[in-house]
Amino acid sequence: RFPTRVKAVWIPGEGIALGFTLAEPDPGGIKANAIQHDEMVYADDCIELFLDPWAKFERFFQIVVNTRGTIFDALYFDKGKRWDSENIERCAHIGKDAWTLEIFIPFATLQIEKAATGDRWYGNFTRSRWRGKEQGGDELSRFSTDYTAKGLALPANLNTAHFCILKF
Repeated sequence: RFPTRVKAVWIPGEGIALGFTLAEPDPGGIKANAIQHDEMVYADDCIELFLDPWAKFERFFQIVVNTRGTIFDALYFDKGKRWDSENIERCAHIGKDAWTLEIFIPFATLQIEKAATGDRWYGNFTRSRWRGKEQGGDELSRFSTDYTAKGLALPANLNTAHFCILKF
């Protein structure tokens, strides 16, 4: 219901930068309780990034950032929550009718040396907006969703069946 825009740029030899603009008619209702690394940031209004730079569906990174800039991070099917990202730069801002997030993720943080033109990763982006039934309901929206992937054991956000190709 509420538009979310994302723009991404990769900086050869350095990393990937993403900018999100999230329409928000009720900035005072934004939920942002997590203030420490690896708290339940995904239970706040947030952006979740899912990145598989190896494009093998064997493991992937989850990086979640709320409107306070608090991060939850995990490397699934490997170290899980024990993995901590390094050197991620981010800035969140709440405005009168939207909130924004800018994030830079170094390639080294993603355990790769570089990305080149033509490289393909798998990934997804999810926006979580928590308002509860009395305030119009919760909203989870994804860049890519495969509605045919039913009955799988993983929650939809963590299900690689929902990932799309991210091409450099």
